[in-house]
Amino acid sequence: MPDAPSLADRFLTAYARRRWRGFLTLRRWLRRPTLEVRTRYGALLTLHPEDYIDGIVLRDGFYEPEVFAALRPFMAPGAVMWDIGANLGLHSVSAAVTEPALQIHSFEPNPAVFARLEAHAQRNQATLRCWPVALGDRDGTATLHVNASGNPGMTTLTPWAEASYSAQVQVPLVRAATLIERGDAPAPHLIKLDVEGGEAAVLAGFGDWLRHPGLQAVVFETQADLLADPARCPAARQLQAAGFHFTALPRAAGSDHALNNFLAQRAP
Repeated sequence: MPDAPSLADRFLTAYARRRWRGFLTLRRWLRRPTLEVRTRYGALLTLHPEDYIDGIVLRDGFYEPEVFAALRPFMAPGAVMWDIGANLGLHSVSAAVTEPALQIHSFEPNPAVFARLEAHAQRNQATLRCWPVALGDRDGTATLHVNASGNPGMTTLTPWAEASYSAQVQVPLVRAATLIERGDAPAPHLIKLDVEGGEAAVLAGFGDWLRHPGLQAVVFETQADLLADPARCPAARQLQAAGFHFTALPRAAGSDHALNNFLAQRAP
């Protein structure tokens, strides 16, 4: 395991987790624009406390721990995990730290965030393959709508009409089936899928591999009332047709919002 964060970073992390006032002033005084923090599962991450996800990891030790908890039973040695929409590597690096024999492929098309993903993998001596590409239902390029500050996790190929974005970037786009059939990446046994509205396109890109019995679990995010009528959600329809059933994952209080995470597990 890598060495611990600095004393200053540990002090500021403890201060933030107690929700004491004056945190921003103290950070400026100590000249710490970023903080290195050890997460709940042992990974070391360099965080930007003003960003939405980073701030929750700083205060709570993790973001969406229900996702990691749902995937963890499938993290057997030698199993293959695809983290699609890996962001800064929270789940990927934590998985590598928790189960070093897991084969992890992390997909993050946002160039700035991809640099953080790679840096976190190196910092933790994590064995994982980082892919600077987007997954979708075709091979080629696509326009990525980038949210550079506040919540970079809202970066997407499918922009929301109500949202504003900092920039547009052309990124490589590839089907999952293409990577598998070319031998570039092994077919996954478990998938974490968080691509801000592009989930159906990603799943379509798996083709018949979505039905492969080796794929045991997919965690994805969609409307909180999914279980009332899964057919309304294109991603859920695809997974249901491939033999999966759904379990709602209770959200941690710190990341509560209108969407919910679900575990899709192959029916016995």
